[in-house]
Amino acid sequence: LYAKSDLDNYMGKTVIKKGSLIGISGIDANGQLTSSYDLPIGTYYYKELRTNAQYQKDPTEYEFEVGYPKEGEQETVIKINHGKPIVNELKRGSIEIIKMTKDEVHYSKTEQKYANSFHAMDAYAKINKNPLVKEEVSYLAGVTFELATDEAFEHIIETKKTDGDGRIVFKELELGTYYIREKASLKHYVLSDEVLKVQLTKHGQVETIEVNNELVKANIGIHKVDEENHSIALEGAEFTMYEDQACTKELAKAVTNSLGNAMFKELSYGTTVYIKETKAPEGYELSGQVIKVTINDEWMKKDIAHRVIEITNHKIPDTPNTGDTTEITLFYSLTAGAAALLCLLMKKRKTARKQIV
Repeated sequence: LYAKSDLDNYMGKTVIKKGSLIGISGIDANGQLTSSYDLPIGTYYYKELRTNAQYQKDPTEYEFEVGYPKEGEQETVIKINHGKPIVNELKRGSIEIIKMTKDEVHYSKTEQKYANSFHAMDAYAKINKNPLVKEEVSYLAGVTFELATDEAFEHIIETKKTDGDGRIVFKELELGTYYIREKASLKHYVLSDEVLKVQLTKHGQVETIEVNNELVKANIGIHKVDEENHSIALEGAEFTMYEDQACTKELAKAVTNSLGNAMFKELSYGTTVYIKETKAPEGYELSGQVIKVTINDEWMKKDIAHRVIEITNHKIPDTPNTGDTTEITLFYSLTAGAAALLCLLMKKRKTARKQIV
């Protein structure tokens, strides 16, 4: 209880100065003052000094005036705040979620329409623009989050979807512990299974949490076979994956195993690559084919067994080894020997005829 103005005695001398503390009273179980005062004529006010930990202190000065009593009145009861209840507001805070990705943004048609709806509003960028926007990341609209008071999410308070700047604000929350999880992600992004724990401990607190999402990923399988007989798998073929169609910016290499299989792993949705054979299997010609693959909806719809490219190789034909002269030499040697033997036999035959004659 304070003096609103100077209080004078009957002689006109100020005995209580303006702003002086006159008394302190508690509150009982019924919310009533526990102390009362006999006050001289003057103007006063009550002001709250302290309240329960979960509540905001009321800053209001509740002014009242003590005047001359009415005729025959022994005691005057003054009702603070005109008899209306004095209400304390709970202390509250807010939780802000910023949904972002370091990957490229890929929306479905429905998701894109939702994201565009925010930026079509004239006042949106001025009022709700996320102050944490960073150039090196992108922000995702339309991701759904749940807010609960328990880790099992049996008591869900609110469910919200991120706006055009990837932002959600859960406002006016009572102080305490909260749990947040991603309920639904976008079509081309991986759903986060992380449960976020947030504690609000003071009035006006704004807790900001950044949550990153990654694009879904897929593999590209290679199956290398003989051109004439596809049941013959070819081991040892090397393939190189490139970023560009001219095949100058190398990304990765893969070599086929004994089953003729190789794989390029973990390619993000929306990625386009070019694959070329850079080393042929033994006994086969090098393929000059460049294969373009885009990880898009069509590719993702295939089951894993069909996310494979079959590539054939032409076998090098068998030809005589012209560098080895062993067989030719042997042939001429045998021919020459036979001719010499024939000459010798003919000579002996002529000699025998002369003797007979």
